[in-house]
Amino acid sequence: MPSNTSSGESYGGHYAPSVASRIFNGNLKKEGLFINLAGVGVGNGLTDPVIQYQYYPEMAMNNSYGIKTVSDATYKSMVDHLPKCLKLAEACQLNNDACVAADDYCNAVETSPYYSTGLNPYDIRKPCGDSDLCYDFTNIETFLNLNSTRAALHVSDKVQKWESCNNGVNAMFAGDWMRSYQQVTSASIHGTEHISLLSFDRSYCPQLYVQWSNITIRSWTFIPRSSDISPIWTMI
Repeated sequence: MPSNTSSGESYGGHYAPSVASRIFNGNLKKEGLFINLAGVGVGNGLTDPVIQYQYYPEMAMNNSYGIKTVSDATYKSMVDHLPKCLKLAEACQLNNDACVAADDYCNAVETSPYYSTGLNPYDIRKPCGDSDLCYDFTNIETFLNLNSTRAALHVSDKVQKWESCNNGVNAMFAGDWMRSYQQVTSASIHGTEHISLLSFDRSYCPQLYVQWSNITIRSWTFIPRSSDISPIWTMI
């Protein structure tokens, strides 16, 4: 039977463990076809905003590369606004109606200051360049928009084209962005054989393992920093 893995990066810290949890619970309840879930993979994922947003100011100013990506005044402002951000994020966990306000405020005061610097959010050592996404995705977009690719993936004719980043679609998830998926993540881990966490210390994203420290695991594998690869943590 083919093995399947649920994986994602960034916002994938929400949906990758959620998909894995749904598959695992469906298998337990014998709902529909059995899906052989072999693992879960999350790269620099947003899983628990209440914890992770606390570290954005430090990542901007006191990262492991010694790069001060923002001014002292901006750093102080980020720190000063953090208590309100966390209060709103905590409220979001109890009331869905509070989540959009948490998303708007926290991203305005904790992530926007970094993005306004023009630095690459995936590698704080480099400028983003001319592309809005910091990288050239032309080849990927061309391939995914081929008629043959659309047919193979059974893409609906209602979908005009593939876009690497659609802000209209992104905005629809504003009410979910600040919600914690920690408990879903914990549950999905116990139903899989392999879990991979990719935590790159060059990315402007607080390290993923800070909010998974309470999960019992069998072993850690650590790939140290090299000239081309940031530290990677893998747990199995």
